[in-house]
Amino acid sequence: MFPKRDRLKKHEAFQEVFRRGKPFFFGGIGCRILTGQEQTRIGLTVTKKAYPRAVDRNRAKRLFAEAVRANRKDIPSDTHIVFFLGKPLETLSLDVFDRAISMIFRNMR
Repeated sequence: MFPKRDRLKKHEAFQEVFRRGKPFFFGGIGCRILTGQEQTRIGLTVTKKAYPRAVDRNRAKRLFAEAVRANRKDIPSDTHIVFFLGKPLETLSLDVFDRAISMIFRNMR
């Protein structure tokens, strides 16, 4: 997981990013990015609708965190980012998450 100082934790912070952030999608994985913040913070969310079992939601969050950590150098500075699953994926694998997140970061530029 990320260090506490780099995480979005409060419900209000998530809501602000979803309200005002710019959306990016690739392969069922999406994110919203809110620029102009004091520091870069990242939030992860997986809905019960996409994955009813907590085991699957937790696995998806772990894979999100690992893929974001691997692509950390591409994250724009001073942004708040919330990653989410738009729909259930066929397989929960690191390759799928890593490819999608690298494409999302590439499309941001």
